[in-house]
Amino acid sequence: MIKRIITERGLMYGMDMTIIMSVKITGCKNVENLKTAINFGVNRFESLRSRILQDTDGEAYYVLREQRINPSIEVRNYHMGIEKFSNEQKKIPFRFNEGEMIRFVIEDLGDCFNMRIVEQHLGGDGRSVVFLVNEIMTNLQEIEEGTFTYQDKPMIPLELITQEFLDEEVPLSELLQCTVDEYNKQWKKKKRIFTYEDYLEKFNEYWSKHETGVKILRIDKQDMSQLVRVSKEKHISINNIILTSVARSFGKSEKMNVVVDSNKDRYNMGNYAGAVLIEGLYDDNKSFWENASFIQNQVRTQLSKITDCLFVAALNSHLDCNLHDAITFDDADCIENEIAKNYNDVYGGKNNFPPFMISNLGLAELASNYGKVKVEEIEVSSPKQPSGKCNCGIITANGIMNIVMEYDKEAQYDYEKILDDVENTISELVKKEEVLLYA
Repeated sequence: MIKRIITERGLMYGMDMTIIMSVKITGCKNVENLKTAINFGVNRFESLRSRILQDTDGEAYYVLREQRINPSIEVRNYHMGIEKFSNEQKKIPFRFNEGEMIRFVIEDLGDCFNMRIVEQHLGGDGRSVVFLVNEIMTNLQEIEEGTFTYQDKPMIPLELITQEFLDEEVPLSELLQCTVDEYNKQWKKKKRIFTYEDYLEKFNEYWSKHETGVKILRIDKQDMSQLVRVSKEKHISINNIILTSVARSFGKSEKMNVVVDSNKDRYNMGNYAGAVLIEGLYDDNKSFWENASFIQNQVRTQLSKITDCLFVAALNSHLDCNLHDAITFDDADCIENEIAKNYNDVYGGKNNFPPFMISNLGLAELASNYGKVKVEEIEVSSPKQPSGKCNCGIITANGIMNIVMEYDKEAQYDYEKILDDVENTISELVKKEEVLLYA
């Protein structure tokens, strides 16, 4: 199968497109069982069995490999902190031109295994990786129970967002279409086709100068249970509680990006995430809940038509594919190109990207029971693109919510303090709930 890349073009040559998911597993007898479960899980998905190839015009395609793959699985007998691990892995480029979309590091910690999934975003978004975890855990359960057949299950196909879908659901205005056409016309006068080798050179140069800050906040089962109760009572989602806390920490009005899934009715690996922009304004003259209602109403308004979150993808889909690459490289200051720079200044996020992005996968879509093997908790680190200052990845599993914040250490705001403020906000809300319960 050969499928043309459209909305994933920015993921292909982006400098930071690494999704990291850590899964704490108990009840597994030995690491070989887990490695086997991983191998068969990966080979279930077409996106992870594909390589990315370009034609002579620069167009890129997912090309399914005929043979099953053997993903890299490294076993370590020690645990590495999330910031150190994240920076270690981000600096290792994926050979997606050869079919490397994913790799694994298993930390054998004696009483449990910490399975760390390191995936190039081309393989699928964060929710897609949760589907992969479900496949791995299902395989692991069968292996542990002696019922696994060691035969590949039917492949789950890769379904891409098509140009036809974008044109129908997120059509460009005539003015915007003419503007994009003009950019393409200018680009074709000095057209350049970028290759994987160009990307590799820029990738290595970029990561020789950059490091990402990473901090995690863990909300345990008891506090999470109380927080859910408060959320339901106030009719404010947990996501919007967190956004309100962040808005308060900024101390002034700031834009915030909220990542959403444009296709909730699916069970396959692919990229369907988009984002909506809201005003992170906190009014000190109003209560926390009044401010939270203001933010929640903005989010709901923006999501009245779910496909609107794909506007940026729709806009960029009309660009010459090689110009799109130039814009991606310009975003990371990897090239000097006036056309790409101008586009980023007007339509891109290089100089006006919101200082905060949140990507909440919610309650992990996993089976309630995998026999004797169990997912104790999950962490997900959502990649922060070069022009972004902070990206917050959130996931809840087994009653535990983990918030992983990736941030630019040179940014204007102290993001570690902002996450501390989120912790304090949750603590205050939970304590108030406890007082009401036992009063």
